[in-house]
Parts: sequence; structure tokens; C-alpha cells
Amino acid sequence: MISSYFKYAFRNLVKQRGRTLINLVGLSASLALVIVIFLYVSHELSMNNFHKNRDRIYRMYNSVVEIDGERIYSPYTPAEMAGALKENIPGIEATCRLKATPVFIGPGKELFQEYVAFADSTFFDLFTYEILAGNREGPLDELKSVVLTETVARKIFPDSIATLDELVGRTVKFPEEAPFNLYTVTAIIADPPENTYFKWTAVIPYPNSRIYPRSNDFGGDTYTYVMLDRDNNLQRLERTAQDLVDVFHGEGIRLYIEMGYLSEDHDFTFHFLPYKEAYLESNMSHASYSTRGDKNRLYILSCIAVLILFIACFNYVMISIGTALNRLGDFGLMKVVGAGRWQILLQFVVESFMLALTSMFLGIILAEQMLPIFSNFVETDLSFSIYSQLVNYIFLLSILLFVVLSTSAYIGFYLLRRSQPLRLLRKEMLSLRRNGAARFSIVLQFFIALVLLISGGVIAKQLNYLLNRDVGFHTENTVVVPVDFELQRIRTLKELMLESPHISHVTMSDRNFNSGSSSQGVQNKRGELVSVRFLRTDTDYLETLGLELVAGRNFIRDEPDDSIPNVIVNETLVREFEIEDPAGARFQLNNDGEVVDIIGVVRDFHFDSMHDDIQPLMLHTFQYNNIWYLFVRAQEDRIAEVLTHCEKVWKEVVPEFSWEYEFMEDILERQYTNENKWSQVLVFAAAMSILLSCLGLMGISGILIARRFKEVGIRKANGATIPQIIYLLNMDILKWVLLSYVLACPVAWLAMKRWLRDFAFQTSLSWWIFLLAGLAAVLISIGTITFQIYRVARQNPVHALRYE
Repeated sequence: MISSYFKYAFRNLVKQRGRTLINLVGLSASLALVIVIFLYVSHELSMNNFHKNRDRIYRMYNSVVEIDGERIYSPYTPAEMAGALKENIPGIEATCRLKATPVFIGPGKELFQEYVAFADSTFFDLFTYEILAGNREGPLDELKSVVLTETVARKIFPDSIATLDELVGRTVKFPEEAPFNLYTVTAIIADPPENTYFKWTAVIPYPNSRIYPRSNDFGGDTYTYVMLDRDNNLQRLERTAQDLVDVFHGEGIRLYIEMGYLSEDHDFTFHFLPYKEAYLESNMSHASYSTRGDKNRLYILSCIAVLILFIACFNYVMISIGTALNRLGDFGLMKVVGAGRWQILLQFVVESFMLALTSMFLGIILAEQMLPIFSNFVETDLSFSIYSQLVNYIFLLSILLFVVLSTSAYIGFYLLRRSQPLRLLRKEMLSLRRNGAARFSIVLQFFIALVLLISGGVIAKQLNYLLNRDVGFHTENTVVVPVDFELQRIRTLKELMLESPHISHVTMSDRNFNSGSSSQGVQNKRGELVSVRFLRTDTDYLETLGLELVAGRNFIRDEPDDSIPNVIVNETLVREFEIEDPAGARFQLNNDGEVVDIIGVVRDFHFDSMHDDIQPLMLHTFQYNNIWYLFVRAQEDRIAEVLTHCEKVWKEVVPEFSWEYEFMEDILERQYTNENKWSQVLVFAAAMSILLSCLGLMGISGILIARRFKEVGIRKANGATIPQIIYLLNMDILKWVLLSYVLACPVAWLAMKRWLRDFAFQTSLSWWIFLLAGLAAVLISIGTITFQIYRVARQNPVHALRYE
């Protein structure tokens, strides 16, 4: 008997192949997107779950209330904090300090830039990594030991090896003073899984970190991890740790209070964040020793997945009802010969199951093809792991059951409620005007699509504004080369690069406009603490980048050193500190008497992204920071020759370092990677929503046509033209599309107005974006509905008026 249901369902799906194809496209595309989002959310939620002790590991952080009442957070602690916690707080089984930075390492002949972690010897006691070769008990016990991942070990030592054990004991060169730059490989570990927020590829003992660059702020410069004993008493840990606030930060807090940065009610507090939650924690957005996720992104994408699945199912219902109306006679005959309501309903269940199962298979195939594209959007290397875990199969089964039950149950209820066999045989059904669910579906679907479309348009407009706004310096034809070696070799490299006739200028700096910053709090005349940024340059910096000098002079090459350093400041610093005659003024940095002489003022330029206002800035040439980048300005249309020349010079001066470069325009564009990703995601989601909305309109217009089939015949018999009929039937549905537009505009306006607050420099909310979105929705709706209506309106009215 069951087989007869499947045979009838198969014949009906084939007979209605046009509508079946539409349903397959809508459901398959929706399920594919849902599966891709599910894989991404699962990946983010599983971050760091492979560590055995993850439930007992916590990362220390602190918070303080500023003078303006805002609470700020820091993930960093002083280096001595780990030892103090272990000594003073019961219940701590182990502690570990961590820093990380990019470093050029290698056997000596060739160096590779790797992300190196500096950790205590307890690192492998807290965190779970598979040691493939070498010392498994204490690989970081020796000061000059290094632990490599398998991939990096094979890259650094590419010569053929029989086993990884042969690499243990070999020497790796680090950028330190000889002979202290040689580290011995003590262990090789398997490459960490993708779901880890530690992205290091080599680990060396923590004490070696003192000569390398590090992040820092009011909290310190180190991540401190603690692992509690089996009691896992977090409340006791946080309560007892507060006794250490005055020990480590008391003097600094008092100084900040004196400077007006903090009030007496500063509420400086230590906290401990569960390690398994650290990845998605958003308070410490400036943390740099590990990658960070975005909890809001997961919420938004999950909501998009749920809404799209809901829309797809509802559209399937609408289209199927439109088809089922042509089969009312069959259902009436089935009831006449004794079929029960549940038997007819079972027929819908079988049809839904067959279509949903086919859509699921097609959706899985499509999701596998979509995953690399989506991975680029979210900048995460996702693997298609839908077959790898039992929970994934449970998810697919749940989605399948939801689609089958939600669609078939509603169709059966809609067609068979209070239905008598005679009514079915006469094809008498309720009017569409009484079907509020259909109207609600149109409004909801186009409301979602329009909000997404308008939001994507605004984000794209803001991104275009950011990328094309004048940043205050030259960005074209500028190559940025990272340098991580002695200053004398950097200068030699610069001199040899300038020998090319196609290179106009070369300069150096400690940052590349997209990473790192140095700042110091300085009091202005009103006693307020103002953050002043420092940028190390050389004498060619202004000319290379085309910075405009509005007062004073530039740095002079081979200028004799003075006891008081010379600096060039920007216009914001002059305004903020109310300096009347800046050129030649002496500027005090702190209460210890440290001063600098201002020799010039440059016009404001954007050394940060346009999320932030331009801060007070000092350009200097003294050794406040190391030089990390060379900026090479090429003549127009000579980039290829310049790159060839620079690579040749590089291999002559620093052959052991790998040749790497970036274009300035790419670096600046990377400042807005998040905005670029979200504009693409929203536009893609909007396109998917509009596609599904069109499918829904096709279903609803099918119901409309089925119910007003005789009306169309009567109107044509009385002289109505096809355009008049199309206009009449269009307006019945188009008014709900217009209502969704009226509702979507204020919601999108408020959402984008709030989003734009994150930018100090922002575009306007242009009316034409809202107008174009509305026109697109209306035109797409008219086209979809008209296509359905025209097929009926052009038929001979005799077919509609004949008695059946």
C-alpha cells in the first residue's frame, strides 16, 4: 500500500514538473545556504574544544572604569602575575604566560616568517597537542629550545628525511645577537586543528620574549592562563585575586588618578574568562596574541539561515497549494470511495518527503561547492565536514523532518479543513482574501529582502566612500616591504633600491598603516589626558608619501644629534594642545621633564582607518621603536621593473630572508575587510531572499489564478483586454509588496544609522538606495506575477466558462 503512495506522488511530481522544478530550486538553494552557515557556526562554537583540560583553563583579564564612566577591558597582565597567582591563591594547578609575534626563522641559508609563541614550560601541561617526535615531558625546559609544528619543520628543513626524529636536535636561527640566536629543536608536534585560536607555528620559552615586539596597555603585555584543580572553584579564584590589584597596579592607578584619567571610583577588577569562551568574547577587541571571533556575526547568520529556511518552506506550501487546487477533484473522488482524511494527508507527506529528500541531496552537493566562496567571505578555512560527526547527521535529519512536516501538514490542513466530498468535486475553496497567512508571507519575505538589500547597498556605499576618500598621502604606485633585521642592512637596502631610475623615493617606518601603534598619554592645558601617537620615520618620509608641510621644516639628513629630539606633529596635536606658534615650540611629554622640539607641522592624514578620528601625532627619527617597513615609491607604470630591481637587491643584501611585499592600496583596503565581507554576505542573502520571494509570489499567484479562473473568463467575454486583467490581478498582490517596502525603509534606516556610528568618517544615507531597492522589488514582483497571469489571460474564455 505504501508503494502506491510513492507511485502516485512520483507521477504527480513528474506531471507538474514545472512547479516541481521551482520547488527543487528554492528548497535546494535554501538548504545549501543553511548547511554552509551551520558548518561555519559549528566551527566557531567548537573553537579550542580539542584541549582535554579546556573546562579548567581560564585566561586572566582586567577592567577599569574611566573618568567618563566607560568600562574598558584589557587581556594583558604583567609578566610576574602568573607566579604571584600560583603562590598566593589555592586551587591553582598550573599557570602559563604567553606572548606571540611574527619572526623570521630558519636553518641559516633561508629564513621564513613564522608566528612564534613565547610560553612557559607548563604550556603543554595546560594545552593538548600531539608530540610526534622529541622530548614529550618537558620540551620547553631548556632556555634555547624550540618546538615546531610538523608543516613548519618540513618547510625549514626541506632535505629528505626518513623520520621526524631526525630533525630533533637540529638548530634554528632566530633574529637575535649571535651566539644567542641559535635554538635547538626539542620536539615536533602535529599541526593544530583548524578550530584553535592560537595561530603560532613555533614555540620557544617565555624568557626569550623580552627583545621581541609585544602588545601592551595599562594591564601589561602578557596573556596569563591558569588551570584550576579538579574542584574548579572559579568564584574563589576571582575573589582572592583581587588582593593582587594594589600589588601590581596600585602605583599606576594612583598616577592615572593624578593625571585625570581615572576617578577614585575606578573599580579596577581582575576577571577570569573560561578558555572555551575566550574566542567569542568581544570585550577585548584589541587582543593580538590570538585570533578573535564575532558572536554577533553568528547570531546574524543563524537568523538569516532560519528566516531563509522558513521562507523556503512557506513558498513550497504556497506553490504546492496552487498545484493541489487542480487536484481537488481527485481528492473528492478519493473521499467518495472511502479514503479517510489522514490517508489524503499521508499523500501530501509522501510528496513532501520525496521532494525534500531530493532537495536535501542537491543542497548538500551545492553546499560543498558554495563552501569555498563562503570561506572567503568569512576569512575562515572551512572544511566540508558534514559527514564527520553524528551531530551533523542529526541536524540534517531534523531539517528534513521540519521541512516535510511543516509543509505537508499545512497543505493538508488548508485543503481538507471542513471539506465535504461534494465541495472538493466542485473545487470550492476559501477565498484568497481570507488567507491571512499568504498576505503575511508576502509582506514578511519582501520586508526581509528589502532590509537586507538596502543594508547591503549602504555598506557598499560606505566602503566605496572609505576606499576613495583622500587619506592625505600618496597611495598609488607604492610598495611596502617588511624588514626584520639590523638597521644598517635596512639602510643599505634602501640605498641600493634608489639606484633604479624607476624609483622616485624610498623611506622607512615602524608601521604600515594596518598593524601596530605606539602611544603615550600627555596632559593638555586643561589637565586632560590625551593619547599622543608616535610614528618612527626617516628624513624621506614626508616626500615619499607626499605629506604636506604646513609650517616649519622637514627633518634634515645627517642632522647632528641633540639632547632634545626633534619631532614633526600634525594639525590635530596643535589644536588639541592649543600651541599658538608650533614651529620651534618645546613640547613636554610627561612630568619627568622629558621634552621634544617641534620643528614642523604636517596636514592631518589618516594613519588609522576611518573608524576613528585622527589622533594627535608625532613623527620622529629617534629609536622609540624598531624599523619594520620600507616604502618604495615607483614611477607610474613602472611597478614591474621596480619589483624586479628590488627583489634583485634584496637577494644581494639579505639573501637568507624570503622576499615579500604588498601594495599600499591593498593594505589600506584591508582596514575595511570586515565591511567588505558583510556587504558581500548581505547582498548574497538579499539576492537569495528575493529569489525565494519570487518563488513565493509564483505560488500565491497560482492560487489567485486558480480561484479567479472563471472571473477571468467572464471579464474577457465582456470585453476586458489582457492588459486590464493583468493590471487587476497584479494589484491584489502588489499592494502587499508596497506595504513591505513601507515597513522596511524605516527599519533599514535605523539599523544603518546605528551601524554608521562606528565610523568617525561616514557617508550619507542616500535616498536613491532606498528608491532603487523599492523599484527592484516592485519590478521583480510585477514580472513574476505577470508571467503567471498572462498564461491564463490569453486563453479562450470558453475554457473558463464551461461547466464541469
